[in-house]
Amino acid sequence: MSKCRHRINQRVSFLLGSAFLLLIGMFILANHLATYRIVIPDIYYLVFTGLLLLLDAIIFFFMLFQFICNRKLLYVAILGLGFLGSDIYCSEALTLIQRFISMCIPMNAITNDLAIFYLFRQITFIVAILFALYYAYLLSKNISPDGKDEALVILLAFAVFFLAIFAHNLSSYNPQISLNLINKANGHDRNAWSSHYSALIVAAWFMVLLLVIVTTALRNLLWVSISAFCISSIFSNLILLNL
Repeated sequence: MSKCRHRINQRVSFLLGSAFLLLIGMFILANHLATYRIVIPDIYYLVFTGLLLLLDAIIFFFMLFQFICNRKLLYVAILGLGFLGSDIYCSEALTLIQRFISMCIPMNAITNDLAIFYLFRQITFIVAILFALYYAYLLSKNISPDGKDEALVILLAFAVFFLAIFAHNLSSYNPQISLNLINKANGHDRNAWSSHYSALIVAAWFMVLLLVIVTTALRNLLWVSISAFCISSIFSNLILLNL
């Protein structure tokens, strides 16, 4: 028992140390870009989003195949749904950035849509991790999933697609019910992400991080990686608030 607790403490210490270094690096980079007003070429946004889409797709298929090989790992399939939803929102963002570059439309015209897809991507990940934690907890109690649980995963998959359709309609594609997440910053002619949404997202990710650590005790590399993912999400949203 003491050895197990020692391993957990080592993993938590490593995670927190890595997170601290990551936070310092991200803030230095953000302040450097803001201080020297470094303009990132537009094509970089397209390349980065495309790479993120490819990475999410690889992770989704990896988790799907792992679930197919071991049907008890239902929480892995649920985590995969989070990355599938992320792929959908990355595709939406990729389309917007492509229009921005090819049609030379102003950045202000697409920032609110990008913010909407970003917000729903965060929500999809948070919900997927919470459901995955529930089934990981059941598995730790030797409660194996049954057919009804697998049907729930299919229902969650439909919910992911429904959220994506809902987010699409909240954007400028449907002006009648559009959601405004972007405000003018201090009267200047530029857009700013609303701090209220960022604060809520940071609080939600912090809660998810605590639940991951308490529920799973970081028993394997998967949950260590999910914890690192939660920390990076917290830090990236803190930087959004800072900027």
